[in-house]
Amino acid sequence: IPNLAWATFFGREYTQEIDAEKLRANGFAVEAMGDGHLVTLTENIFDVADNFALFSARRSELKKLLRPGFIRLTNEPLIQATSPPVDFGPRYAPLLNGSWVIPTMRG
Repeated sequence: IPNLAWATFFGREYTQEIDAEKLRANGFAVEAMGDGHLVTLTENIFDVADNFALFSARRSELKKLLRPGFIRLTNEPLIQATSPPVDFGPRYAPLLNGSWVIPTMRG
């Protein structure tokens, strides 16, 4: 598996890799679904953007609970996302208010 998302579904071919009780004991939400397990890293999906340091730390913790080599990306960027909000200005306001008018290029 390349890396872990906020929520990762481990299907039938990966169920032997997941120790659900061990993950739960370490504070991860694990839900049995069909032939697999859905694992979430934090309680809120918006932590990926709003609290990246927490998301990244939890992802790093989960990787340590899985067998070495199971997740390809082992280096975790423990950085806080600090980009200021983007001001799109009036030109793109129609895109943001739901009317989906796409500005045209002239020229």
